[in-house]
Amino acid sequence: MRDADEDRGITPPEPTIEAGVREFLRAVASDIPLPLSTAFAVWEMRFPSPFTKRLIEWNQHVYRELRRLHAELDGKALSEDEAFVSTVYRTTEMAMRDHQKEKLEALRNALLNTAIGKAPHDDLRLMFLNMIDMMTPWHIRLLDFYRDPLEWVQTRNITPPAQQTLRPKVAGQGVTVVYGSEGPDVTRFVDVFFPDFEDGVDVFRHIQSELTDKGLLRTHHQAIGLYPQGTDIWTACSLSSMGKMFLDFITSPIEPEKSDNE
Repeated sequence: MRDADEDRGITPPEPTIEAGVREFLRAVASDIPLPLSTAFAVWEMRFPSPFTKRLIEWNQHVYRELRRLHAELDGKALSEDEAFVSTVYRTTEMAMRDHQKEKLEALRNALLNTAIGKAPHDDLRLMFLNMIDMMTPWHIRLLDFYRDPLEWVQTRNITPPAQQTLRPKVAGQGVTVVYGSEGPDVTRFVDVFFPDFEDGVDVFRHIQSELTDKGLLRTHHQAIGLYPQGTDIWTACSLSSMGKMFLDFITSPIEPEKSDNE
């Protein structure tokens, strides 16, 4: 495929993130199927670089998912929605820097939820997007675990440890229990609940601590090592209200059965 520029010996520039976003928004506005987009077809042929491949795959995947949400969009002019356009730019830039499935899914779902008006307000949405950018897949998996720990282990056929309520080191007159610095939470059983985690319990605790520092998790101790009577691995730590909002933001709005029937 040649054009006038090539005939004159001019090599067109390789696509940029901005060019990719413009083409994506143009397709959304005019309802042109991205796989048939002339610009994308030309880019794919002329610039078979890893960056171009990643940009095209990201845009096409998001576009396909948006088409599945046609009923929820109800004719909404997305290309004129400032929040959506800003989120397209930001998520596309982040996606170009990542290859991990969980991160890309989180970014894509954040964009889809923004499109249908199920995203937080501007400031919180920006905070959540920045959190996704800085997270590892294990941050996301741990949040998903704390959404419903019992369901999480059941769906994965994991047998919980026999000793779920740990024996205290010091009884606190029936009100509080001192467990020591390790506490009764799930980090004591990383090898049981997360057998594919390879970086050791200290790194795992650091991930959980980062999620707590960001306000996405809350621990139920009154001080280091001091927990309410009866605390066990299911109740020592849980999602905060902001953590639930974050998970909703990065969870696909497309129902599984709807996706399967497409």
